Amino acid sequence: MPNASTRPKIPLSRSPMLVLLEAAALTGLVLGLILVAANWSALPERIPHHFNFRGTPDAWGRKKILLLLPVVAFILYVGLTVAQRLPRHFNFLGPVDEGSAADQYRLARALIVCLKAEVLWFFTFLVWGTIRVGLEEASVLPMWGTLTFGGAIGMTLMVYFFAAFRTCRKKAKV
Repeated sequence: MPNASTRPKIPLSRSPMLVLLEAAALTGLVLGLILVAANWSALPERIPHHFNFRGTPDAWGRKKILLLLPVVAFILYVGLTVAQRLPRHFNFLGPVDEGSAADQYRLARALIVCLKAEVLWFFTFLVWGTIRVGLEEASVLPMWGTLTFGGAIGMTLMVYFFAAFRTCRKKAKV
């Protein structure tokens, strides 16, 4: 079974779309931090830290728990940034050789960058929603956000798998 050491090492250029998605991911991360900092003093000592499927808070705790969201978002940002630079170490749907490596690596890197932007904005949405409920500006976490981000992540995965499968089949026919 091929592994990363036998796969070709190919430098990949950055497309304008990937640069834009990177900027979106970083913006989501920074905005989450700004939201916490800007609202920290106004937040009560007890805020929601878990929401049920309908967005209703079902667990409350000290406001320090809110700091966990930006910390986890930062760890994800760094981890996914490192991961996207190592596409030859990923698992792929088919064999990766000189003929297919560039296409497969490009698709895999685009997947990671898209997911990074979507997940970081989802974390920012969670920070925003938690703050709104904590400040009693809302009683629930809006379902539109959860559905939007869940749908975006699902669509991204479907598009990736469709494109990766097509790339594998195209290379197999050659």
